[in-house]
Amino acid sequence: MQPGGTGDQHRDDDQVDREHFELRVVADRERAHEAHDEGTGEVAIHNVAKDRVNQLLAGSRADVVIKVFGNYMFNFGLNAGLGLTLNSGTPLTALAANPNYTNGGEIPLTPRGDGFQTVDGFRTRTPFEYNTDAHVDYALKLSGNMRVVLLADLFNIFNVQRTTNYDNWSELSLGVVNPDFGKPISQIISGPQYQAPRQIRFGARFEF
Repeated sequence: MQPGGTGDQHRDDDQVDREHFELRVVADRERAHEAHDEGTGEVAIHNVAKDRVNQLLAGSRADVVIKVFGNYMFNFGLNAGLGLTLNSGTPLTALAANPNYTNGGEIPLTPRGDGFQTVDGFRTRTPFEYNTDAHVDYALKLSGNMRVVLLADLFNIFNVQRTTNYDNWSELSLGVVNPDFGKPISQIISGPQYQAPRQIRFGARFEF
């Protein structure tokens, strides 16, 4: 069955954009170089990576994601890994209510990614995001083939908490203005729309 509405066509186009522009790069041994901005404590992403994202975004209304992962096994048994994710930000499009069904968030007011006024000023996409994660594990040998693996994961090492979404519903229903339009919340996902704060996880695994 062929889609019959413009909404279906928009969704199809969005899916093609995502599949075409989402890049994943896997490296066996990648040394990550970070520098701290003076006085801010935030990591400064290498200019080459940011320039690459900007090149991909030129003339594009898709969101671009670049992921780089690497790990290294030391001779004494420690395994360490590092992951870096760069996200161009999601294009922003204001959505009005459907005049036929009165449902909110269904009719685009502008072409995709033309943006709207937010609490952080006029934006055409959400802010550029980066996230750095780390993993370490160490195996303690027991008798025979048995061993215990101690592991630790550190998510969002630099505790970056940028806005990941803005409420893009201009109306809650037909003729009812949305008071939260442009705020960092979502009509679909509950809670404030920011990157998750730094988290640490410890664990142990028994192997035999």
